[in-house]
Order: sequence, then C-alpha cells, then structure tokens
Amino acid sequence: MATPEGRLVASLGDPELEVFLRSSAKPLQAMPLVAAGGCESFGLEPADLALICASHGGTVEHLERVSGLLERGGFTVEHLLCGPHTPLDKAVGERLRERGEAPTRLHNNCSGKHAGMLLACRMLNLPVAAYLAPEHPLQQLVLTEVRRFSGIVG
Repeated sequence: MATPEGRLVASLGDPELEVFLRSSAKPLQAMPLVAAGGCESFGLEPADLALICASHGGTVEHLERVSGLLERGGFTVEHLLCGPHTPLDKAVGERLRERGEAPTRLHNNCSGKHAGMLLACRMLNLPVAAYLAPEHPLQQLVLTEVRRFSGIVG
C-alpha cells in the first residue's frame, strides 16, 4: 500500500516484484461487453462467458464455441487479431501435428477473449479495426474497468 505520493507504507511479499496481469485480466476485459447488455443481446450462455473470461485448450468444443461467438456478431476467424499458436491441450496439438495441420487463430488460448472483444465492439458500435490498440475506444473502456476494480483513480 502506498500513499498518494507513492511512499510505501505497507506490503505483502516483495514490493519490487513486477507482475503482469495477462490472462487474469480477462474478466475485466469482458466487462464492457457485459455492462452493455451483450450477454442478453447475443444470447450468451454461462459457458460462452466463461470462455471469454478464460484461456482455453484448443479442443473441438472450445473451437466450436469461439466460432459460435464470432458468428453471433457477424465475424469470421480473420477478424481475430490474436495469432495462431499450438493449442495448450497437448493431445490436441499432437493430433494437429499428426495430421500435418497448422494451428489457426481459433486455437489461440485467448481467442475466446478476442471474440468477446469483437462482440463488445459490435454491441457498442465501435470500430472493429485495431480493437487491440491502446487508443481504441474499447481498450479505453477496459482500462476504465481495470482502474475501477483496482481502486486507481485517473
């Protein structure tokens, strides 16, 4: 804990340790979609929201659910700005290799989050292009949520 001036007054663990939110930020990144009524408008099921808020293994079920999210918003895999990578589920990755297939953007463990961001853009009438850019209106909304939930003002 620090004073508004930045003077450390209490800590737990190493206060100099740098940490990065990465995937733990996904629920906060989903907030603009949820707050705008996207769950109702797009008929999202709990499993859809779970996929938007978490990393996935790239299983057939995961790929089908991400594809379904994209379809609900009128998007295709090409709209996802996450790159392809080997599925986190090792068995799925091995099966792809055995068949000589390359992973797609759907296999990216973050594709559910990206699909959710695209749905948020559609819901909020925001541009889809460059939805990951820090200056994009969606990312500014996400930053507002991070600030709100972390108690940071400004």
